[in-house]
Amino acid sequence: EKLTKCAVMITQPFTHNNDLTNKIFYWYEFVSYCTDKVDATSNSSCSWLASRLGFIKLNTDASLSPKHLKAGLGAVLRDNYGAVLASSSSPLKAKPSVDILEALAILRGLNLARTLGLSAIEVESDAAGIISDINNHTHSFSELGLVLHDIRTISSCFNFCSFRYSHRSTNKVAHELAHLALNIVSDTIWLGKVPTQCNRFVLEIFPPLELNFTTLLLSKKKKKKKKK
Repeated sequence: EKLTKCAVMITQPFTHNNDLTNKIFYWYEFVSYCTDKVDATSNSSCSWLASRLGFIKLNTDASLSPKHLKAGLGAVLRDNYGAVLASSSSPLKAKPSVDILEALAILRGLNLARTLGLSAIEVESDAAGIISDINNHTHSFSELGLVLHDIRTISSCFNFCSFRYSHRSTNKVAHELAHLALNIVSDTIWLGKVPTQCNRFVLEIFPPLELNFTTLLLSKKKKKKKKK
């Protein structure tokens, strides 16, 4: 099954009348798929980690639909307990490169954090190249370079702002928000929550306290029955 999926990804750019952007996107997805498989075997316990006490974690991601000439940006802000402060999905009708999309997702998330008056932000994205360019202060007058400049400018408005690469498996909420953006017509912000479609990815890491308490009670009852 895995070999079949890889074969489809490899041949897809050449079996359709796709333009250059589509072909680049298919190759990007193929490389990402292979990278995830390697990372998964080396570290199968990859999961989202909360920020340090007093800091807010910002996760961002981007999605592209070459078929519909549409893109989407996703961002989610969570505190050190894992509680969601805000989330957003932003559709784009343009079709920029994947790198520009990932950078725009970070910029969108930072703008949301600034709007909420947050002061200490830990930014995480699965776009390793973009995170590297931000941290290395890479300068360019290209379209991507201008977006990176805007990211550095707005990040200087916070008391603290760091940028760090995170594995795709730790970025599920932002990933789903980006995909959701492909199916909406305007920017949407959810305060104190994520849309229903993303709830299960939040609960994977931090299940409801009621569920934990119920599970604890049931386990205690089972232990008592065994003793009797």
